[in-house]
Parts: sequence; C-alpha cells; structure tokens
Amino acid sequence: MKKNIFLTGQKQVGKSTLINGALSQNAFAVGGFKTLPHLTHGERDGFFIRSMLPDIVTSENILISRKNSHGGWEAIPATFEQVGVKILEESLKACPQLILMDELGFLENQALNFQRTVMKCLDSPVPILGVIKPVHTPFLDSVRSREDVEVLEITIENREEKYKILGDLLRMCQGDGSGDTPEFVSPESSP
Repeated sequence: MKKNIFLTGQKQVGKSTLINGALSQNAFAVGGFKTLPHLTHGERDGFFIRSMLPDIVTSENILISRKNSHGGWEAIPATFEQVGVKILEESLKACPQLILMDELGFLENQALNFQRTVMKCLDSPVPILGVIKPVHTPFLDSVRSREDVEVLEITIENREEKYKILGDLLRMCQGDGSGDTPEFVSPESSP
C-alpha cells in the first residue's frame, strides 16, 4: 500500500464523509487540516481551513476563498501562505500518526509556498490522507503523479470497498495488524 492516499470524485459523493467516519473509529494523533464552508445568514459565501492540531486555533473568518460578485469563487492565496503553511509545518513538528489534507484544489494555484509545504509533507515519513479535486492543474497533477501517492476515485457504487482501504491505512498508522475495519456508514444514513 502506498503511504499517501487521496480520495477524488464528484461533489457530494461522500469523500469527506468516508474520511470522517474512518477517523471517528480511531483514536490517534492527526495533524493537517479540513476545508469547511463559511456561512453568512445560512448562505455559503466562502471557505476556511481548520487545523486538526488542538494547539493551532484557526478562525472561520480568515477565508481561503470567497464568493465574488459573479457567483464564482475567488481564491485568497495569502491565507494558504500564512495559515495553511503554519498548519502543515506544525503538523510535521508534532509528528502525528497521520496528516489530513481535506482538500487540495485549484484555489492553491498561486500559493507556491503552500504547494512546497504540501510536497514536504508528502516526502515525510508521516502518512497523508486527503481529498484532491478531479481537476487538472500543474500542482494537483504533480501530487497525483508521485510514486508514493495512490488516488482512489470514490463513487456511490464503490464507497464501501474504498472505505475498507481507508481502514487498512489507518491500521497502518496505528501499527494495528488486525483485519477489523469499522463498519461503513453511508452518507445517507449518517446523522
């Protein structure tokens, strides 16, 4: 099994749900970040990153992207360069059993220091579990083309099978050789 695993697939297919379910079944140190929606009056108007390390507090008001006047998404590279780089560098220093990158996409196109720090994490001995958008950019293509990266395409039909692979990765992180994989909980049945 390759050390670094990224899930990919269409929107709303359950990629983050698979990761959240797998992580909730295992108690161990996780570094890295999650990308979460920013809401104003119940409307999604941007995205921010939240650190998985308890020592790094991130604000949902420091956005990595915001909705522009045309309804598209405008990247904020400075947030990746400052907050994103800090999260990943501190994650490497903390020596967690796993670094989460949920998710890598096209918003990082101009954040070159963040891109270099992602590669540094991929080069480290710490396994990476992430989500990567199914779009082609030089950065995302360079992540996908690495020999130590396995990209799993998630579909509604194959989620249960891919969830077992995630269980194998997490057991590897814990050094647990048991064959037990937590039961898959589909996005439709999760609370």
